[in-house]
Amino acid sequence: MKAEDGFLWGNLIDKFFNYDMPENEKGWSYGRKIRVSPEAKKLYIGYYDELSAMPYVDGSAIRELLPKAREHCLRLCLILHCLGHATAGTDETAPITDDTMRKAIILARWVYAHNVKTWGMVVSRMNAPDRQPLEKRIAQAIIDLKEQISRGVLSTSKITEKVNTDYPEKFQSSSISIGRICSSKLMMQKSGDTSRRGWLVCPATLERLKKHYNLNANALNALNACKLSEEAPINPEQAQASQAFKALSVYENPENTKVVNSEFEVF
Repeated sequence: MKAEDGFLWGNLIDKFFNYDMPENEKGWSYGRKIRVSPEAKKLYIGYYDELSAMPYVDGSAIRELLPKAREHCLRLCLILHCLGHATAGTDETAPITDDTMRKAIILARWVYAHNVKTWGMVVSRMNAPDRQPLEKRIAQAIIDLKEQISRGVLSTSKITEKVNTDYPEKFQSSSISIGRICSSKLMMQKSGDTSRRGWLVCPATLERLKKHYNLNANALNALNACKLSEEAPINPEQAQASQAFKALSVYENPENTKVVNSEFEVF
């Protein structure tokens, strides 16, 4: 960072840190009001109408983002206004100009576009089928076969047989595929003893698989029950995404964000 840049940022921090708010008779601070020029207000109304004209999609995250986009524009506008006056050393209580509002709208559109893209990724991930049902079945099979572990080794053939139990032939997995998953996904080690081909399994391995795949004694039955179901089981990512959508829906009044009497309140 250049010396002049550091000096500028230092001045800005000092100014905003020492930014005094008016106090009432009880000594409580309250917000200042900064007026908005007619030109700036007209620009914001156009942006507000632009968002309001977007098509309504029931249950869409985009519907929840629209009220926030209106508020983001006002907040960005106020930040730009205060930064500009602090840099120039002028009075920040002057009305907000159309140039500042125009810049805030550009930033707000950028923020909104990225929010839409981010939530689109969340939705696609939430609606995607579970990408690791076979991994879970293999891990559960290993846990269920713990009594058949011989001198720390469990054979691939036993794992394959357990995994394919009650599955139609066309849905069964080959021992080669299961072996690859044991190595690459379950991070298991092959037995070095050629007389006992299979995978090394110790108590720590079983605990790791239980913890990683959130498995228990009845997990395999639950997985088998839904294996041919049209609806995929809800995985932790889907549950977390659903909770995030619920948290995103706490906005109670979509029409709450408005310019009242052409003024912003600064807190």
